[in-house]
Amino acid sequence: MSNFIYGAYTGETDADGESVRKFSQADATIRGAEAEVTYNWRQSGFSARLFGDTARGTLDAGGNLPLQAADRVGVEGAYRIGAWRGGVSLIHAFRQTRLASFETAQTPGYNLVDANLSYTQRVGQTSLTWFLLARNLLNQDIRYSTTVEALRIYGQQPGRNVILGVRVAY
Repeated sequence: MSNFIYGAYTGETDADGESVRKFSQADATIRGAEAEVTYNWRQSGFSARLFGDTARGTLDAGGNLPLQAADRVGVEGAYRIGAWRGGVSLIHAFRQTRLASFETAQTPGYNLVDANLSYTQRVGQTSLTWFLLARNLLNQDIRYSTTVEALRIYGQQPGRNVILGVRVAY
């Protein structure tokens, strides 16, 4: 990429104590790959999906690009019969250590396990989908390497949680 725009922390802080970022342009090379294999996806009965992705970004003058995503692999299984749908997914994100020169916080690897169950019914012209989502079932400490460093260090994704809801389409 020619003239890739990225933000680099200067090591200085502003009047509010926030880190100052300087946005720069430089030539960069980004390489990546993703793969996915699915079976019977979005059809009735059992379905499965295997996937993975990776990316590497470097400045042509030397050094890593900031905010690089961790390599990931995952598997999903689902079952659909009539108005019922259910599924479970596992995503493994590897430790991300490819930091830009001004970044200091590596992100640890994690395993994210989610599950879902839903039932859809028609009421006249309206479609109601009742759903139950269970997220981060292993209660992992998940920190995304694609967030700015302050959030990466001090903020994490939600722990184990359950969502019960209804979606209305008309």
